Amino acid sequence: MTALYAYCALIIAALLLPILVVVAGSFTAGDTIAFPPQGFSLRWYREFLSDPDFVASAWVSLRVAVSVALISTGLGTASALALRSGFRGRNWLEMFLLLPLGIPAVVLGLAFLVLYTQMGFGGTIEGIIAGHVVFTLPFVLRLVTASLTHANPNLERAAQGLGASGWRVFWHVTLPGIRAGVIGGAVFSTILSFDEVVISLFLSGPDAITLPVRIFTYVDQSPGPLVLAAGTMLVGFAALVFAALESTATVSRAFGLSDNEES
Repeated sequence: MTALYAYCALIIAALLLPILVVVAGSFTAGDTIAFPPQGFSLRWYREFLSDPDFVASAWVSLRVAVSVALISTGLGTASALALRSGFRGRNWLEMFLLLPLGIPAVVLGLAFLVLYTQMGFGGTIEGIIAGHVVFTLPFVLRLVTASLTHANPNLERAAQGLGASGWRVFWHVTLPGIRAGVIGGAVFSTILSFDEVVISLFLSGPDAITLPVRIFTYVDQSPGPLVLAAGTMLVGFAALVFAALESTATVSRAFGLSDNEES
């Protein structure tokens, strides 16, 4: 058992140490990236907030992430409910919806670039949103589907038998039963969209540059502690969104675990 705990500690350390290095380095008072940091200062956070390009990119990423979360959660939930009915060709449709999971992001980005170039849709925020929806939809679908496996369909039939309309059945019976999966899907799609760099790199334009793409460009041209502050912003955003998930529905429930399985 001690060996297992030690192994788990090593895995956790391997995952957390790079993040801790970035966060710690962002507070350096020096002009170069170094660890341990050269003193303590909020200088590079002030630089980030005073840089119009980084601030504009942060707002673009936030707008894209929120839009993607709303669209992917709606489409993913509707798709999961439709697939539950077991119609003919259900397996083929599910495989098609999950196909982006098996396609490298660079291939998806290139395919979208070619398509949008033909349509005159490239370099726009709407184009980035559409690309991210395709990328995040399978995650929402899997989380909502997992929640549906623990939902009791008899409750829906009982509500219908008592005269409730389809919308009332969904809002008052179905949705509360899959709440954790829906919230989890929204949270994961938000984080995946906000942090996505490969697809965004292909779809960004002069007026639509996401924060990860801005960071990537900055590292390539003039690496410095400012990029660590920007990276810490990304980590902080993901941490806040995960905290929101945990405050409304536990992570284990979002993956479809029952209360008994959690305890």
